[in-house]
Amino acid sequence: QELFQEKKDRSGEARALNVLADIYCDLREVEQAVALAKEMRAKFDMRAEVGAIRTLSNIYLASEMPGESVRAANEAVQLSKRVHDRRQLAENLILSSEANIALAMQDNPKGLAKGSERSLKPAKEAFKVAKSIGAGKLMGMAMHQTAYVLLVTVKPDDALKAAREAVDIFRQVDERAREAGSVILIAEIYHSKNEDEKALDAANEGLMLAKACGDPKKEKDANKLIEQIAGKKFAYYQPYPGDMPAMPQQMEGGGGGGAAAASSVAEAKQVGLDPGMVQATVSEMAKQAIGVDDELFLDSALMDSGMDSLTAV
Repeated sequence: QELFQEKKDRSGEARALNVLADIYCDLREVEQAVALAKEMRAKFDMRAEVGAIRTLSNIYLASEMPGESVRAANEAVQLSKRVHDRRQLAENLILSSEANIALAMQDNPKGLAKGSERSLKPAKEAFKVAKSIGAGKLMGMAMHQTAYVLLVTVKPDDALKAAREAVDIFRQVDERAREAGSVILIAEIYHSKNEDEKALDAANEGLMLAKACGDPKKEKDANKLIEQIAGKKFAYYQPYPGDMPAMPQQMEGGGGGGAAAASSVAEAKQVGLDPGMVQATVSEMAKQAIGVDDELFLDSALMDSGMDSLTAV
């Protein structure tokens, strides 16, 4: 921040303050985060002020103060309209939806029913605004938020349709981490419908996507959901060459018999994505990344295959 001040770079200074506010928010030092967001708001022009108010709303939302978050988000929406910034308008409409549904969930079940429309309306409006400017990522975010609100308000079929559309949009714009989030949301929707086999498949797919794009938070979300659905013994497992599955008596401390063992192994094989399919997909992606047609071996070192660590990521 001081370096940008010395160079009189107001845009850079605003970005620095924004980052500092996010850091303090992550550290749960809410007063400091709020103070920085308010400093941003006071020092810069109206367009930058929109970002400052959005940051303030995000801080309140992360600090479980949804009422304050709603007020800030709605103010940011109005200010976005005044400066004719449709991208920021879409972002703030999504934030308004997030804050409203959090407030409704905090209140009570009766408040949830009333808050559903307050949450759905800005999410749907955000999608229209994002579509009008061709902002694919924002379109996907708005559709994901729509699906989440529909799930929370117990409209699973509509939620499933919206979540699938969000997945399709994120795939088109190559937003892998957000695609993973929407796939995990699909798993949650199936779980709410008691369709647990489909829920497990979707959760495992979301876990694979999260691993592929290096998103530990979404990995954690997927694993938690898998355990909720079927318990730890069903948790996703991808075998590697030479691995031997543990027998039931080894996992549980003895006993069980042959029939039980066969049943357990068969049950484990039915869960999650097919390892052969996953290995084939990853191999094909690796070939495209390094531009070769030769077969790649799973136990080969990265350098031997023509890849460095950056290419592998």
